[in-house]
Amino acid sequence: MLWLWVKATWLMSLLVMLRATRGNRGKIGAQGGNLVVMPPEDGRVLLDHRDVLVELSRTPDSFPELQAKQSALLARRSLLMDKVNRFNERVCRSLSEPTNTLLGHTGPVLALASPHASFDSRTFAGPGAGVGGIGSRSQILFSSSIDRDIRVWDLSQTPPVSLYTLPEHRQGPSELIVNHNNTLLISCSADQKVIVWDLTANVPTVLYTLTLESDTVYMASLAVTQEGMLFAGASNGSIVCWDLRTGTPTATPLPMTLWNAHTALVGAMLLTPDERFVVSSAHDGSICVGEIGNATPCKFYLSGHTEAVIALAQTQTAQETHRLFSGSNDHSIVMWDMSPLYQVTPQTPTQLHSLPSAHNNQIIALAITLDNTRLFSGSQDKTIGVWDISDLTAKPKLLHQLQGHAHYVRSLSLCNVGDANTQMLCSGSYDDTIKAWPLLC
Repeated sequence: MLWLWVKATWLMSLLVMLRATRGNRGKIGAQGGNLVVMPPEDGRVLLDHRDVLVELSRTPDSFPELQAKQSALLARRSLLMDKVNRFNERVCRSLSEPTNTLLGHTGPVLALASPHASFDSRTFAGPGAGVGGIGSRSQILFSSSIDRDIRVWDLSQTPPVSLYTLPEHRQGPSELIVNHNNTLLISCSADQKVIVWDLTANVPTVLYTLTLESDTVYMASLAVTQEGMLFAGASNGSIVCWDLRTGTPTATPLPMTLWNAHTALVGAMLLTPDERFVVSSAHDGSICVGEIGNATPCKFYLSGHTEAVIALAQTQTAQETHRLFSGSNDHSIVMWDMSPLYQVTPQTPTQLHSLPSAHNNQIIALAITLDNTRLFSGSQDKTIGVWDISDLTAKPKLLHQLQGHAHYVRSLSLCNVGDANTQMLCSGSYDDTIKAWPLLC
């Protein structure tokens, strides 16, 4: 690594030298018979700055040799910037190694979830509404696996340790979510059970086990409002809703709403930041935007993929810059402008950009940083794509790919480290491991 830092120092010193001259424009000097010209305020780049400078209103166009020097220096500056950019990319790649590998599951890791860094001041009124417990510890990660267990990890320790194992499901939970005030963990599985866990105690305990009156239908995706309305996407394409506030220690909430939004398994689901709309995606290739409380099951359908859509992520930004990202088995990521939803009369969201070959295989997971500048995509090609989305009008730019898993990357979660504004990326894979990646670039 020493040669990298030496080269970095050399490159950066050259860059500082060039930048320092940009504030001295429209000047000329001489030393030893060598004429040295610096550019005026018209944006032209410097020639050199080794001499005592005297004022000159503009670069004299009558000096062909100076123009040739200027062209040569422009080419040198361009080459230097290319070297700096390539060096930065190499540094990012060298630092883009997992800091820890979490071992404990004996099967593929299906889902990850972590407590929210911050939550709304409104208080959930149902069971599990207390303060404290395991959910109040920010550096916690929940994981589920085909081995049927849910594990609770303490990321504050080095290396992270598995605190508890929760073995209530008969099949591997495919989805885990934490509610907004970090008091509930909710899991669902092909065993037809949705389990609501109380996180206000030091050890998570079961509050409710929710089921449907069906021997074949199971829940595959989940989303919960701040008030405790739980939405679940089913294997038959329907959406089910439970009001968790109606539950008591002796009475389990009953399913309230059931509507058909898709024709195949609902693989992903989320609520818009204002919690007015439910967005769901399915193995039939469709994305449905349903308005909560509206009699129409699906208010808008978004068409942009040719195969199953099993990953969704959204920015937490103002309504005019609200963006949705969808990942598909067709190897593509689509970026959607969701701002039309917030017009007086809601309109259909529009497709902003499509990345048709974002990965070399199916895209299974998506995640976005708290500052809405980076999108992460997990794929069956065993890599994690790191995308620059800092400009929410521009096409996402692939910065680099994280390589470290030996099998499919099945799940992603942004985990809290230290203060509320510091995160690391956690990834779960079919290689039975969880890896923690620093967010350095």
